[in-house]
Amino acid sequence: MIKKHTAKRPLFILFLLTTFFFISNIQSQTKQALSELKEFAGEKYGTSDFLVNGWKFYPEHFNAKGSPNFQNLSWTSGTLTTTGGEIFNNLDLSLNLQMDEIVLKQTLSDGLPAFVMLNKDFISSFTIQSHTFIKADKLSTNLQLSGFVEVVYSGRIGFYLKHQKDFIGNYNANTPEGSFSKQITTKYIMIDEQLMKVQKKKALLALFPEHKKQIKKFMSVNKIGYKKASIPQLKKLLQYCDEL
Repeated sequence: MIKKHTAKRPLFILFLLTTFFFISNIQSQTKQALSELKEFAGEKYGTSDFLVNGWKFYPEHFNAKGSPNFQNLSWTSGTLTTTGGEIFNNLDLSLNLQMDEIVLKQTLSDGLPAFVMLNKDFISSFTIQSHTFIKADKLSTNLQLSGFVEVVYSGRIGFYLKHQKDFIGNYNANTPEGSFSKQITTKYIMIDEQLMKVQKKKALLALFPEHKKQIKKFMSVNKIGYKKASIPQLKKLLQYCDEL
């Protein structure tokens, strides 16, 4: 019995070795196939799964006079951060204020451009020309804000701008296909997780009754006109208010 059992062992070991090499070969081929598939997708679409996770972009009112975009910019190099923490640099981005959508222009391997309206669920923030935007629903607010808001200042208090443009259906010889309005901006401040409109200087000062004179003096010395203040001026002002 011992001799018979011993005679079977080499065959059993040979079977195990054959099986091992067969499985290893299959796994190797599978990895190679996946690698080739990923490489093909990259060559074809030239971007990650996240960036193609969107919809083909169809602009509304294509022939309308004016631009629906933020600051009338066409395609601007920008940076985008996903909800998963991935960062993508040097993207051709456009923020359509009339539709409240961020659009990516991607050149395919055949040289043709593709325009993708990105899925908001995958976007944490993005920056174009030093302007940083986040999703409005990230703010703790009882106001009905949607789309994206620009971050001016973020500390113990926060300051945000909501930009928008409207389509004007006024059809005439000058605007046969209608037109887009000028950029409209609404200012918001967040204090103790409460978001409030602060369109006027008076509204801002009312939030700091004990420091009203100090803030007025600071604005005067630094020549900050609240209504037409630039982003750097607003940031400087809010930082001062935050430190009072």
